[in-house]
Amino acid sequence: MQPPPDEFDLSQLLTRSARLALPAAQANGLQFLFDYEGDLPWVRGDEAVLTELVHDLLAEGVSMTSTGHLFFTTEVTVVDARSCRMVLRAASTAVLRDAPQISAACNASQGVRGRLDESVGRAHVQGLDVELSLQTFPGDGTVIRLECTLPVTRWIPQQADARQARAWLVADPPSAFESLTRRLQRLGWYTSAFRTPADALTQIAQIQAGRGTAPALVVARGVSGLPLDEFSTLALRLPRTVQVVLALLPGIVPEAALPATVDVRVAPFSPQELLEMTELACSHTVTPTGETRPAPLGLSDRKRILVAEDNPVNQIVAKEMLQVLGFEVAIAADGFEAVESCRREAPDAVLMDIQMPRLDGLQASRALRELQRRGELPEFPIIGATASPTTSEECRANGMQGFVSKPLDMNELANELRECIR
Repeated sequence: MQPPPDEFDLSQLLTRSARLALPAAQANGLQFLFDYEGDLPWVRGDEAVLTELVHDLLAEGVSMTSTGHLFFTTEVTVVDARSCRMVLRAASTAVLRDAPQISAACNASQGVRGRLDESVGRAHVQGLDVELSLQTFPGDGTVIRLECTLPVTRWIPQQADARQARAWLVADPPSAFESLTRRLQRLGWYTSAFRTPADALTQIAQIQAGRGTAPALVVARGVSGLPLDEFSTLALRLPRTVQVVLALLPGIVPEAALPATVDVRVAPFSPQELLEMTELACSHTVTPTGETRPAPLGLSDRKRILVAEDNPVNQIVAKEMLQVLGFEVAIAADGFEAVESCRREAPDAVLMDIQMPRLDGLQASRALRELQRRGELPEFPIIGATASPTTSEECRANGMQGFVSKPLDMNELANELRECIR
């Protein structure tokens, strides 16, 4: 008789998959970003099969994407005391192979044997019912989506609250830690970004003079350009209650000896690691005495961008890029939805696709400007986005303040937002 399947931590499995994909993605010239949102369940099933399935999908995304970004996002929700729903998305800014080839790659992987009903996008893989979909649009990108329900044996919610404890994140560029920034802010952290340890060291004197609040957590990105001597000095000058972490890629070791207070961890961090950091911070509460510079930011401090876009791939790519740039994001699927969304809650800016059904971007922009003229909406910038021959002059003539071309480029988008949002 076969023994019952083993119990395993689903969040750890997904984190390990992200860690395996990260070095290959960076070697391929990609910016790889991992985000985990939701509960932390232990589930029952064949861990090896699920690991291989997730790994194969990520490997497919990495191997077929030569430039741009690969976003790996996971959402895990405990439905009841006995099951959880997992939704995994691998969104690429490049176009991958078509759906049958992706499906064949999954079914042909070693140890994973199953059948695929391509008409409905469902696979049965060794007792695991998986819904697999792929959406690809020439010139825009690709999203692979995997969804399945797993039996839960026990679980904990991600409900730790750092109570606005300060976290200093040291990375160059700062956007390299943007996914970590969002994950910390969801847990109640206030974050400040520094490009170098020397930049963070300048804050120590202010704190010692009573003009700032010491951090409870300092995380530095351990890449070849990080000056470890400066980082060691920073670690030694911080109070011993501060958690100091060096985040390294899998398989990398520090190039020099570090102070004993430095905790070396593999990136990206698992949800359980972030919970442990948060709980430890709560045990060493520091009363704020003032703000450090740069001012720490919490989740509620982020500006909100409405993305009006009918293409599901572009929705995900735009959302992930904007989140990397430090914004919260809402989605509208056409011009009508964009206008109604703005009436319910005015955003700080709108990224408006030009070609959409029902009400296109130019018409929606004119409608929003009319509502603002009548005093029914506050002023906010509208930025047009299109791959069509529409010109920036045409966008401005219809009330838009900026214009970006598609497929979206993160640097161009960042520059346009910087110009429009003050």
